[in-house]
Amino acid sequence: MKTKAGRNAPLSIDGAQLIAPKPEWIRLPKAGENEFFTGLKRDLISALCASGSDGSSPQVRSKIVRKDGARRHIRLVNLQSLLNYVEGLPEGLDQ
Repeated sequence: MKTKAGRNAPLSIDGAQLIAPKPEWIRLPKAGENEFFTGLKRDLISALCASGSDGSSPQVRSKIVRKDGARRHIRLVNLQSLLNYVEGLPEGLDQ
C-alpha cells in the first residue's frame, strides 16, 4: 500500500484520495510561524485566547494542558472558534 501525504495535499492511498477531517483542537504555531488553517501568527492567536482587561470573555476558546507541578504548559485552541473569529472579520478592501 502506497501512501502520500503533504501538508497542503489530501492523503492518497493506492490512488484513492481521502480528505482528513479538521481537528477540533490545535496547538499554537511555533514562534515566527503561521497557523496552518488561518495563516495567523502565534502572538495574535494568544491575544485572542486571553480574557479582556475588563474581564470580558476571550474571542477564541482555548484550554491549558499542564502536568501537576509543571511550570510549562500547552495551549490548545479550538479550531472552529478560531475559524468563526476569522469569518466574522469585515471583508478586506478591494484596490
